[in-house]
Amino acid sequence: DLHKAIRRQRQMCIRDRNGNKPIEQIIENAAASVEMEGYTIDSKSKEWCQKLLRNEITMQEYISLVKKKSRS
Repeated sequence: DLHKAIRRQRQMCIRDRNGNKPIEQIIENAAASVEMEGYTIDSKSKEWCQKLLRNEITMQEYISLVKKKSRS
């Protein structure tokens, strides 16, 4: 379900940001994992993930944005 996909993407972002990988690679890895679950990741979602990894938004804000987008 969507919640599982969001959790998977969040976990991959958290795991990968502790290494030396560029943010773009982290996001692509997370997107690939979520897409394996049958969901698509658009450029807006990737932008939100970048903001999350740069600490420009909180995890709660990120989840809220993704949930709001999924309802539209």
